[in-house]
Amino acid sequence: MLADQAVQISVSAEQLTGEIVRAVLQRYIFRLRFPKENAVHGEQSLEDLNAQNRELKRELIDQENLEPIRRELKRYAVDFHVMKDPDGGPYQLFFKAQDVERVHEGLQRYVKDLGKPPMEEQVKDAAKEADVRNAAHDAAKEVEQVMKKAVEKEAEL
Repeated sequence: MLADQAVQISVSAEQLTGEIVRAVLQRYIFRLRFPKENAVHGEQSLEDLNAQNRELKRELIDQENLEPIRRELKRYAVDFHVMKDPDGGPYQLFFKAQDVERVHEGLQRYVKDLGKPPMEEQVKDAAKEADVRNAAHDAAKEVEQVMKKAVEKEAEL
């Protein structure tokens, strides 16, 4: 009886080990077939970008537009690399050719945001508008108090 239990435990352990090995292999094969689930998007080294075996496109951008464009490309999950031109010229932006549409959308959004006034100006404008509204509210309260006093005096007479 004890020997039978030992054999059953041994067989169960082998089955469990076999199931674990099969699950690990299935997960490994899945990751090989569908690597995008593990992919990192955004700024990458040129080596990592080339390792994806996709055609790369290149655009030139100047330094003042570099950071906002980086933010937009990250927002749109574009894989890209920025390299400074060794001759001191503009920066070179490398991205996968398949991402051209997303790069275009990101750049359109950036250009649209250029038309908006800077945040500091928006805050100043909002503060001025709040002051105007507060002054109007205060004036309305004063008129209300004067009217109240006038009603009280009229009631006394």
